[in-house]
Amino acid sequence: MALIRKKKKSKAAKRRVKKQKILSAGLKEADEDDPFETFLRQAKFRYCYYKETHKILGNTYGMAVLQDFEAVTPNTLARTVETVVGGGLVIILLRTLTSIQQLHTIAMDVHSRYRTETSQNVIGRFNERLHLSLATCSNCLIIDDRLEVLPLSSSCLSVAPVPPKSGDNKFTEEELQLKKLKRDLMDGKDTELAGCLVKCCLTLDQAKAVLTCIDAVVDKSLSTTVVMTAARGRGKSAALGLAMAAAVAFGYSNIFVTAPNPENLTTLFEFICKGLTVLKYEEHADYERVISTKADHNKATVTVNIFKGHRQTIKYIEPAQSAELAQAELLCIDEAAAIPTPLLKKLLGPFLVFMSSTVDGYEGTGRLLSQKLIQDLQASSTVGNEVDLRKIMDTMKSAKRIGPPLLSGRTLYEVTLTDSIRYANGDPVEKWLFSLLCLNISRSPLVSSSCPAPNRCRLYYVDRDALFSFSPESEEFLQQLISIFAASEYKHSPDDLQQLSDAPNHLLFCLLGPDVNPARLSRLQIFCAIQVSLEGKIAKEAIANSIRRGIRSSGDLIPWTIEDQFGERGFASKSGARIVRIARHPDFYDHGYGARSLQLLEKYYEGKLERECGARISRTIEEKKMVITGEHGVTCEKALMPLHRIECRQPEQLDYIGVSYGLSLTDLRFYKDLRMTPVYIDPVPNEMTGDHNCIMLKVLNKEEEEEFNKDREERSGENGWLTSLWSDFRRRLIEILPLDYCHWTAALAYEVLDQPHANTLVSETLTKEFLNWEFTPYDLSRLERYSSLQADYLLVKDIVSRLSRIYFLGRLNKSLKNSQSKVLVGIGLQGKSTRTLVEEADFFKDVELGTEGKESQILAYFNQSMKILLECLKSIQNNDEKEEKEEETDVEMQQKDPTKQTELIDLANKEFLIKSQEAEWLKASPIVSVPARMEHKRKMSEELSYKRKDKKKKRFKKQKQPHAA
Repeated sequence: MALIRKKKKSKAAKRRVKKQKILSAGLKEADEDDPFETFLRQAKFRYCYYKETHKILGNTYGMAVLQDFEAVTPNTLARTVETVVGGGLVIILLRTLTSIQQLHTIAMDVHSRYRTETSQNVIGRFNERLHLSLATCSNCLIIDDRLEVLPLSSSCLSVAPVPPKSGDNKFTEEELQLKKLKRDLMDGKDTELAGCLVKCCLTLDQAKAVLTCIDAVVDKSLSTTVVMTAARGRGKSAALGLAMAAAVAFGYSNIFVTAPNPENLTTLFEFICKGLTVLKYEEHADYERVISTKADHNKATVTVNIFKGHRQTIKYIEPAQSAELAQAELLCIDEAAAIPTPLLKKLLGPFLVFMSSTVDGYEGTGRLLSQKLIQDLQASSTVGNEVDLRKIMDTMKSAKRIGPPLLSGRTLYEVTLTDSIRYANGDPVEKWLFSLLCLNISRSPLVSSSCPAPNRCRLYYVDRDALFSFSPESEEFLQQLISIFAASEYKHSPDDLQQLSDAPNHLLFCLLGPDVNPARLSRLQIFCAIQVSLEGKIAKEAIANSIRRGIRSSGDLIPWTIEDQFGERGFASKSGARIVRIARHPDFYDHGYGARSLQLLEKYYEGKLERECGARISRTIEEKKMVITGEHGVTCEKALMPLHRIECRQPEQLDYIGVSYGLSLTDLRFYKDLRMTPVYIDPVPNEMTGDHNCIMLKVLNKEEEEEFNKDREERSGENGWLTSLWSDFRRRLIEILPLDYCHWTAALAYEVLDQPHANTLVSETLTKEFLNWEFTPYDLSRLERYSSLQADYLLVKDIVSRLSRIYFLGRLNKSLKNSQSKVLVGIGLQGKSTRTLVEEADFFKDVELGTEGKESQILAYFNQSMKILLECLKSIQNNDEKEEKEEETDVEMQQKDPTKQTELIDLANKEFLIKSQEAEWLKASPIVSVPARMEHKRKMSEELSYKRKDKKKKRFKKQKQPHAA
C-alpha cells in the first residue's frame, strides 16, 4: 500500500509507525483482538511525499491513498494511479464538502505559482473538467464519510461484480501464440535457456522483448542498443530483469544498472533473481543480494554478486557516475525519460545497452527522449530486424565468451509493448486517466491532407472556458491541440495542461485553414498552436518591495529576469507578451506556418488588423452558457463558440513581444527571421534538457518607438531600451564566451552574435588612439606578415582575440562572410583549435574533403578574415594621418609671411569679384568675405594646436606611469 501525502506525518501516524516497528522487532505482542493492529502488522506500507513520487516509479501496489487533494498535480496523479495493480483501489481523500461542485472552486497549491502582480483571479477549469470526467469512468465511486454513494452518474446506480471468463473465450489469440512460443523454445535443446526465461513472461509482447534482448546478448559484439518503450504496467522492468539474467548465464561479468533512484529498480532486481532461480542459481550459494544502507534508498537492492562459475556483478550506479563504465560490458537504463538528457548521452558507450522508459511525458523528459535521443540513435545506428529464433539457436551453440566489439557501427532495436500486465487491457481507470491528462496521443492526428498556403491561413483565439467544458467536440479539439504540443520539441508534461487551463494571464491561439467553420470542431486541422503569457505592468512599489525583501514573485519571467540581470527598473513597468510554447504540426513542420502565426500575432497586438464589428467575443462569454447532456447522464456547460477570429477580439496594449526557450540553432534562426533580438542567455544549462535558456525580444509599434528613441537620443544621447539591452548583452557574451559557452559550436555562437537588425542601431567608431592602445607596431607587423603568408597563424594567435572582440562589437565598418565569421568566432572568441572546428563546422556538409583538407580550408578562411581586418585597421590609421596632415598644412600656411597671404586674398577677391556698383558689393560682401573667413580659420587652427599639445602631454604622462595589472 502506498500512502502519498503533501505534509509531514501527523503525531498519530508517527505513533502507528513506531508501534509497528516495536511489533516487528518482537518487543511487544500484538493485540489479536484489535483488527486495526492486525492490519498494521500484516500490511506493508510505503509512505511518500508528493515531491518524492518519482521514487515509486516501476513499483506495484495494491492500494494508493492520496491525501491533501489541494497539493495534487496532474503529474502526481499520473505517477500514482498507474502503480496500482488490477483489482486494487485508488483512494483520493477530500475535505468536507457540502456539494461536489465545490471541487471547482478549491484553491490548489499550484495556483499560487500562476498568480502574478496583475492577475490574481484563478479559475479552476482543470478541477471542473476532472469532476465531469469522473462520470465517464465506470469504476469510479464518490462516497461520503458515512460510506454512502453519491449520485455522480448513471453508472453509479448499477455497480456489478466483474464476470468470470467464459469457457469458450478462455484464451485470446495472443495467449495461444505465447503458449506455442514457450512450448517451441522448451522443446529445443539449444533454446532451453531462452525457454526458461520466456516461461516467466505473461504477454506475447513481453516475450518478444526478452527474446530481442537475448538476441543482442548472444551476438557478442557489444555494439547493440535495445530501446524498449511502452505505457505503464506493460512489464518493461520485468523484461529487462530476465534479459540480464540471460546475460549472466552467457558469461557477462561487468553489468551495470542505472535509474533515477534505486527504488525504481525494485521490480527489475526482483526479476533478475527470479531469472537466476529458473536458471538453477541458488541464492547464498551461487549469488547474493546487497541492500543499500542509505536512508533515502529505503532498503533497496543495489548489487547482485554472482560467484557460481567466475566473479560476476550486477551493480547499481547513479546516472551521474558515467566514469565507472570504463570496464562495462552491459548497461541497463530503466526509467530513462526521468534522467536528464545530458547525463543520458554520457552514459552511452562502446558496450551493450538496454534502455526502457515511458514516453507519455510525466517522467521528466518524456517526449524529449523519443524525439531527440532515439532519433539521434536512429541516425547513427543501423535499425535491426525482428527477432530471429534460428539465429538465437545457432548462437547459443557457440562458446559463452564475450568477443571483441565490431567496428562496423552500432545496431538499434526498437521494441514497443502494448499489452497490459499490471491490469487488464482496456482498463477503464487507465482509459479515464489517459483521456483526462491527454496521455494517449503518440502522434498528432492528420485530419486533412490538404496543405494551404501560409498567407491564406487565419489565426484564431481559443476560449478556454469552452475548450475545457468537457463537451464531446471540445474534447476532440483539445486532444488534437495537446497532441501537437506533445509532438513539438518542448518538454511536455501533464502539468502543462493545468497551466494552460487555469493560469489567468495565459492565452491560446491556433492557426487554421482559410475556409473553416469555427462552430464545428470535429474536422478542423490545426497547423500551429501558440500559448502566450501576458507579463509586465508591475507597479514601482511592488518592484521596490521585491528588491528590498529579496523575494521575486511568481510569474512575469521576462520582466524579473531583465531587472535582475540589467538592473533596469523601468522595464518591469512595460507590458509584453511572452510566447510560452509554439507548436507546429509535425507533418507540416517546415511549411512556414509557425512564422505566419507569429506574424499575425504581432500584427494583432500592433493593431494593424482590420477590426470586424459584426461578432464580438464578449457576447459568447457574458451571455448565459448552454447546458448540454453527455454520456452517463452528466451535464456540462459549454460556451456557444470556442474559436474566434482575432479580428473580433480587442487586443491588449503591449510594448514588446518576447520568447524564452531552450537555445538551439534551429530555433534561434527561426526567431531571428522574425527580427527578434537576444538579450539574455542563462549560463547554467537546464538540468533535464541540457539547453541554455534564451530570452529574445522585439519591440511592437516600432515607428512610435523609433520616434521616442530619437527624442531620447537628442535629449540624453542614449539609444533605445532594446538597443541598450542588446549592446550590453553582446559585450558580456563576448567576454564569457570562452568560459561558460565554450562547448557551443562556432555556428551557434556566430548566430547569437550576428543580429543585423540590431547592429544597425549601434554606432561606435574606432579611433587611432584606441588602435595605438590595443595594438603595438609589432602586432600590426605580425598581422601583415601572416596575411601575406609569410608566418604561421600561431604567431598571431594572441592578437586574434582582441581583433575578434573589436569586430563583433561592431566597431569596424566591415563585414565578413559567414564562413569567415564562424572561423573567427571559434578561434578568436572561443579559443578552439582548427581540429575542433573541423569536427563541428557546418559549411563542410556538401564538400567531400578529408580532415587535412578541411583544416586547410579553415585556415584559408581565417587568413582571408585577417587580411580584410588588417586593411580596415590600416584605412583607419591612414584617414587619421591624412586629417592630421591637413591640419598641419593649414597651420603652416598661416605662419608664413604676410605678402603671400595678401596674394592669396587678392586671388580670392578676383575669383569672387562682382562687376557692379559699390552698393551691390557692400550688399554681397558679408556673404563672401574672404578675409573674415581666413581669420576664423586661423583661430580654429590655433585652438586645435593647443588641444594637440595637451593630448601629447597627457599621453607622455601615461607612458611614464606603469600599466595596471
